[in-house]
Amino acid sequence: MPANTILSTTGFAQKNILALSIAALLSGLSGTASAAAFQLNYQSTEAIGLANAGRATLTDHASVIYTNPAALSRLDGQQVSANVSGVFPKTNISYPAASTQPVAAVGNARVPLGGTAEGDAVDNTVLGSAYWAIPNTGVDGLSAGVGFYQPFGFNANYEDTYIGRYWGDHSELTILTLQPTVSYRLNDTLSLGAGFTVNHVDGKLTRRMLSPLDALAPLQGRNPNNGLQSLIGDDIAYGWNVGGLWDITPSLHLGAVYRSEVDYDVEGSVRFSNVPAGVLPFTTGQYDAVLKLTTPENYEVSVAYDVSPSTKLHGSWIRTNWSSAKTLPIQIEGTAVGTFNTSETLGYDDTNLYAVGVSWQQTDRLGLRAGLAVDEAVTNLHPSARVPTGKRYLHTLGASYLINPKTSIDLAYIYAHEDKTNVRAINADSGTYTSTFQNRANIVAAQLNYKF
Repeated sequence: MPANTILSTTGFAQKNILALSIAALLSGLSGTASAAAFQLNYQSTEAIGLANAGRATLTDHASVIYTNPAALSRLDGQQVSANVSGVFPKTNISYPAASTQPVAAVGNARVPLGGTAEGDAVDNTVLGSAYWAIPNTGVDGLSAGVGFYQPFGFNANYEDTYIGRYWGDHSELTILTLQPTVSYRLNDTLSLGAGFTVNHVDGKLTRRMLSPLDALAPLQGRNPNNGLQSLIGDDIAYGWNVGGLWDITPSLHLGAVYRSEVDYDVEGSVRFSNVPAGVLPFTTGQYDAVLKLTTPENYEVSVAYDVSPSTKLHGSWIRTNWSSAKTLPIQIEGTAVGTFNTSETLGYDDTNLYAVGVSWQQTDRLGLRAGLAVDEAVTNLHPSARVPTGKRYLHTLGASYLINPKTSIDLAYIYAHEDKTNVRAINADSGTYTSTFQNRANIVAAQLNYKF
């Protein structure tokens, strides 16, 4: 049967097939069970133990360079902090189903596609960050420092036979940030700070393709050809953040932070493998490509209240404007239709995270803490098929121990779980995939702090 009779007349033109198949490749950015989409919140182990409640009011370690640059001027002496977090996720997939676009040869019916749904595609991950703080640089009230951390990222790899392989197969996104920071203490109760961020992004996204020539393969008892799309690229971009810290009274503390969005032009290539010639507007080969990626701005307000000399209550509201990253524009060079510009609508909504926590200083050396946070889903309408995320809940415990006057450690544990998320993903070349995802994760973190 000729290829042009396999797909029904309700199918897409070649140009739209190219646009939607590329867009489907790019639309799968979603994160581990710690923050909405592909955002990461592991920059401070002390804050992790509080579920990030009150983190913009913390004034204990050099990691304040991330949590609130204004707090840098509140530190006591030059110091360094380094932390590591281990993320151990678990994903359950239920009710998976996949089918082709309508096929003319079988009366415009959709042909079911087979495969497995083992879940657990998100790899165990180790993340780290490091900070160097120099309070009181010699200029009265002025402090400086530098931090290195990972604010966004994602890594997932499904099994080769995954039923959703035509909608998302392998996803890697890593953003590393270097942040020089300054802080100025205006008086005994008010400090301001600012940071400049240098951000490097590196990404790889792949998915399988179903050629129109293979639409009947499942009915013919053979395996589809399984073409492959892959996008690889990187970029360096810049951002900034500002913060303020105000001791309203000796017992009541207010912190606020703004972190800017960052715009990337991820330059690299799109490669197509095992694609029959003459069927689609691209064939096996490599094409230059530029993907425009925006990581969102966020606002944070934190409060801490000293109930007693040994007990504090903490709270935070963090709003992340994911709607500023509504689309993923991409430019492809050298296709059969020339230079091609397309974009994918992510459908992301702005999210709010609400966190509360409590800390107890048990002895001069030992401190304990606990927290609870609720983080809204980044989208409630047909999330991405790569690893969809839903509304999540974080339950945390933490501890600090002063080893000696110069050295201390922080430890933290998070149990994160999400609401079930229903997926309905549609690709022009492959068809429709539906399933229900539920994610959870165990996260452990440790931080070493040293004062010179």
